[in-house]
Amino acid sequence: MHQRLLALGAIAILATLPRPLAAQRGGNPSTAPADRPLPDNPAVRSGRLPNGLTYYVLPNGYPAHRAELRLVVHAGSVLEDDDQRGLAHLLEHLAFDGSTHFPGHAVWDYLERAGMRVGADINAVTSYDETVYRLTIPTDSTPVLASGLQILADWAHGLTLDSAELERERKVVIEEWRLRRGASARIHDRQLPVLLAGSRYVGREPIGRVSTLERCTAAELRRFYHDWYRPDLMAVVIVGDVDADAVAARVRALFGGIPPASHALPRPIPKPPEHGAPRSSVVADPEATSTTVALVTERRHRAVRTEGDFRRAIAEGMYDDLLGARLDEAAHGEHAPFLSARASSGTPVRPMDVHELSARVDDRGVPRAIDALRAEAARVARGGFTAAELERERSAVLRRYDQLETQRAELPSSQLAATLIDEYLDGGRTPSLDTELTLARRIVPTIGLAELRRIAMERTTDSNLVVLVSGPASVPPVLPTPESVAAALARPPRALPPYVDSATAAPLLASPPAPGRVVYAMHFDSLGIDIWTLSNGVRVIL
Repeated sequence: MHQRLLALGAIAILATLPRPLAAQRGGNPSTAPADRPLPDNPAVRSGRLPNGLTYYVLPNGYPAHRAELRLVVHAGSVLEDDDQRGLAHLLEHLAFDGSTHFPGHAVWDYLERAGMRVGADINAVTSYDETVYRLTIPTDSTPVLASGLQILADWAHGLTLDSAELERERKVVIEEWRLRRGASARIHDRQLPVLLAGSRYVGREPIGRVSTLERCTAAELRRFYHDWYRPDLMAVVIVGDVDADAVAARVRALFGGIPPASHALPRPIPKPPEHGAPRSSVVADPEATSTTVALVTERRHRAVRTEGDFRRAIAEGMYDDLLGARLDEAAHGEHAPFLSARASSGTPVRPMDVHELSARVDDRGVPRAIDALRAEAARVARGGFTAAELERERSAVLRRYDQLETQRAELPSSQLAATLIDEYLDGGRTPSLDTELTLARRIVPTIGLAELRRIAMERTTDSNLVVLVSGPASVPPVLPTPESVAAALARPPRALPPYVDSATAAPLLASPPAPGRVVYAMHFDSLGIDIWTLSNGVRVIL
């Protein structure tokens, strides 16, 4: 049961393609206007119970005889009061230590007897905005499935929160806090207040504060549980090799009996930080093993609800791909300004999206990297991409969708469950895979250079910009000061000459080599591997 951590300088990347939302057939989008809502996947059984709880059930056959069960609580560490820092995470630990139908450690004993593994099949995660409990259970046993649903219901409304178990778990969580006191955590702790400055998230990291963990009482945990673990802030997600109608009926019967919250506190939706001038953080740590720089542009989160949103998500992913390819080209050129670089987008906290240009540099290379990242982004905003770049990117995106279609029978239930969790928490829509494929194949060929340039101009701004620098501490220091970073940002980006596309469609070898022959072959049936030795000595592994 580990908290989800922000990887500053490498913030979670959004996929270039919207994630596959279902593996079932259904939906036939037409040439509807961009504000038309995305159609729901007809294979998903979903609803909202009178007590406010939301449920989703999706049949999926991969892997066979398995199901992913999730209890999603729209409550995380951002909801903690000043004297509750860390209680959301501690409560998650105690959820496994006694409930109405599984007293003491009975839940562990039962799940392990059913062949489930701690961590792999039984886990939970607490983040700023939500807490998610996860079970992966066999479905070839009806009693095991029924018990799994009962465990979720107990987590939702039947926790014991025993004082003796609290004493044990507080030590576990404090030790977890101590174990993450390495360089990355120290850098994270200093950069996070800069990234999220002015928002409620600052100071409410899910791991909590040791002072609170050491002294909190069972009564205080029960207060957080009572305030925020309530059906109007919960969803049950079940994806796997199940009879969807039967499971949905069982969910309605089991979870519908949870009483609605009385005198419920309003669930605040924290605002993302907003600021004008750029901000920067420079952190030197004696145990840091590399130097990194990230230019992070913050903006309000936008969920994918309509066909227009879907188009925007694809176009922004294509922009990241194309800009990333230019940065990679620069990293491999003569006198490269950085060792590696990339463009990415992500959602570090639910209300906020970010776009990031990040690079790994040598110890004294931060100023040069900042200059190069800004210059390349400005060149794209000024002149756009080339027609050849766009055509290659369109082909790559469509090829990935083709690959997705061929793999539809092997989309794992865990991945599909994650998309339904996001739908509940973000308010997005989850169409069928067929709908996604049809939309993408219609939209991708129509995304043009002007549209991508508009995205570049939107993202090339100093408004809501945060620069994060980290690297080894040294004497004399090799990292720039925050003041020098601010001075560099005050200057306009350096103007680069128009981009020259050096890619070629010529074959890799002008003259193919003379054919040879296989002189030795081995087959490993258990691994599905063939190894050939060719007459010129080359070994080929298939």
